[in-house]
Amino acid sequence: MKYSPFPYKLSATGELCDGAFVTVPSYCTKIEKSAVCMNHYKKLFRNQTNGIIKCPHGFGSCGIKIGNQEIVLSCLNIEKETDRRCIKLVKNDQFFPRITFMQFNKIVSEYLKILHENIETTEAKVKFEKELEKLHEGQILLENTLHEIRKINNQLKSSVELFTNEYSKNKFSFDKLNSLCTDIYQNADLLSIRFDTYDFEVNPELNKNTIQIDIPIYKRVEKIYKCLNSKLKEKGLRFIMNGNSYNLYHTSNVLEIGLFILIDNAIKYSLSNSAISAKFVEDGDKLYLTFNNMGIRPSEEELRHLTERGYRSKKIANSKEFEGRGIGLYLFKKICEYTNVEYKIRLGNENKYQNGYRYSPFMVELKFENMILDDKNLLSL
Repeated sequence: MKYSPFPYKLSATGELCDGAFVTVPSYCTKIEKSAVCMNHYKKLFRNQTNGIIKCPHGFGSCGIKIGNQEIVLSCLNIEKETDRRCIKLVKNDQFFPRITFMQFNKIVSEYLKILHENIETTEAKVKFEKELEKLHEGQILLENTLHEIRKINNQLKSSVELFTNEYSKNKFSFDKLNSLCTDIYQNADLLSIRFDTYDFEVNPELNKNTIQIDIPIYKRVEKIYKCLNSKLKEKGLRFIMNGNSYNLYHTSNVLEIGLFILIDNAIKYSLSNSAISAKFVEDGDKLYLTFNNMGIRPSEEELRHLTERGYRSKKIANSKEFEGRGIGLYLFKKICEYTNVEYKIRLGNENKYQNGYRYSPFMVELKFENMILDDKNLLSL
């Protein structure tokens, strides 16, 4: 069923749907999942505005209500409200009339009257289709998680096979067996973190209330980067731990997921054959932890949007080289809120270029307050 005479969206992350009279321009179909467009629709659904808002490409968008369900009309071409330049982006053979604001209001009002004749049924259908979109997003999340789990499982099977072959030799190498045991343990840890990350994305409210424990931040960072050692080797990356930390942070174990996201992202977007560093500085009951890597540089404008759900910088979003859904730093932000960790993301001034990408120091600074001193370390002082 068409819920509007003009193209529309049922949710910020959903597909653009053809209207009853005006179809989605092919230009918009190609770019609707871009970082710029996704951010535009998120603001519209979040602010629930009813006025005409121009999109970054000159088309108009507007929120309307069908019963208690909100949808957003899009790809609008309205005099004095949208740019004439948007017409040039539409194919000549597509029906794309430029109308007055008064005509627009009349068309929408008449169409809504028709829908409201069976409002309960119509509203239920809109709600049902929105739920289908959520289900589709969940399916994508599950598929991505399974993809990662299969890769880790293959690494585990390979390590176990190598261990078995080595152990069956008359004169096996203890050092080689020990190294393979470490690989197996690290992959098992990585598998556990992947499951926890999936669980947090699906049920964030449940996970934030898990039992609080004393967490050694330094050891957790060390554990995570070693779990990701195979990824580091693939890109020729080095992980450097600077400074130290002996204190503990009392919080939910969900913090480990946040640290994992930062390190995994740093590996994914780092310049090949470079270094990723984690610098620890203790000051009384405070711990300052800074992650630094040569990453693909976002613009200053994009920087403040990186922790928004689904947002990806333009260079990365338009590339087929990097998989992702723009969820990682959004989850990281939520985890910091749950665990009372302050964070700041900033860029350095150095620039390097590789395969058409501009790389600069990408720094994430974390501040942990009210750290507690580990009794074991207290005795050794």
